Amino acid sequence: MLTDRRLRICDFLSRMNMSGAIFCSLGSIRYLSGYVAPIETGPNPFEAGPPILVLNRDGESELIVSEFEEQAARSRGKVDNISVYSCYNIYDTSMRAVSNLIGLLLDSMKRLRIDSGSLGVEAEYFPAALLWGIQEKLRDVNWRDISRSLESMRAVKDEDEVELLRRVSEIASWGQIVSRQLIHEGVSEIEVYSLVKAKIEEKVGARTPLLADMISGERTWEVSGHPSTRRLRRGELVICDLVPCVDGYWGDSCTTISVGEPSEEQKRLHEIVISALKKGIENVRPGISAMKLDEVVRSEIKRHGYDYPHHTGHGLGVTYHEEPKIYPSSNTQLKPGMVLALEPGIYIKNVGGIRLEEVLLVTEDGAEVLTKYSKEL
Repeated sequence: MLTDRRLRICDFLSRMNMSGAIFCSLGSIRYLSGYVAPIETGPNPFEAGPPILVLNRDGESELIVSEFEEQAARSRGKVDNISVYSCYNIYDTSMRAVSNLIGLLLDSMKRLRIDSGSLGVEAEYFPAALLWGIQEKLRDVNWRDISRSLESMRAVKDEDEVELLRRVSEIASWGQIVSRQLIHEGVSEIEVYSLVKAKIEEKVGARTPLLADMISGERTWEVSGHPSTRRLRRGELVICDLVPCVDGYWGDSCTTISVGEPSEEQKRLHEIVISALKKGIENVRPGISAMKLDEVVRSEIKRHGYDYPHHTGHGLGVTYHEEPKIYPSSNTQLKPGMVLALEPGIYIKNVGGIRLEEVLLVTEDGAEVLTKYSKEL
């Protein structure tokens, strides 16, 4: 499957008359090389930037990483060659990481015969320092941004990607089950989040990046937010939105939980959101446009006099927000093999915010729900 993805990219490069491409986004590197770069602690201050994947239109590939990532890259990277640059030397305070990386990248481009003509790059991710350094040496290269084309190509998942997304959906669902067990009066948002993350990592058997909205009470009116030290009170709602990453692929999940018995008004709003989510699931099928799906879900909320200030859904894969993006203005049509999350909501001051979410695989005749956890209030 990894080979198939590279072949599709090579075919695209040939059709666009590009000699090759340089990839710097962690998502594209996972998608095309299998290498999962460390992301939980953010950018390494010693490195010159993210890993770099160089690919020519004949399918030859090279992965360039720092010495900190060499071992992981050699065990996971499925490429023709791996080059490693030095970036940490306690006896050299000038820190020559950028120049070392530029030198390797220039060598790689020459070796793969992409040091002239048109070359594809992900403009949103390519470090300026590298671009400036290369441009000084290669003035005949015509740089072309392929970011949007890549996003469209990644929207339909291969079989191995679907299996990875099934797995991470199971992990996200597990996190929701644990959250429901932990949420009670007096516990803080950050305590719940920390325990859920620990349980997820125990389940996965490795450190696991976890994005989360874990907000309660009046914070739920604000739609989203990181967990805080705020303690849960009886009668409040808690929005629990968990987004884990396992083996480079992102899951998603969201439910809303009442601390104690919910009010009648909270129950009424919850039923509206449930109804909107069900309508969305029923209408997911090949051929429906993202804007039409947004309209179906959003109109069910609007029918009761409400709306929500965010998208209705989004695709999942090597990033946690990608095509198909379910917006009112998106013409993207759903296709079999796409994986997306639907997440309608209602947010009312002095009552509470409610958001519910399912992750779906678009099939030949509808949708398969990949997430399995309670949506009860």
